[in-house]
Amino acid sequence: MNFNYIVDKAEQGVAITVFFNEDATQEQKDKIGEDLKKKTESGSEL
Repeated sequence: MNFNYIVDKAEQGVAITVFFNEDATQEQKDKIGEDLKKKTESGSEL
């Protein structure tokens, strides 16, 4: 087992929790979701 494998597995197991303000619209929530998905798919840092 090498270091890169361990790092890759650790990254796959990371969860993100997002808390929204009570007055957040569905559009705002959807936009944040899209932005997070793009960043995680591209491997960008959040």
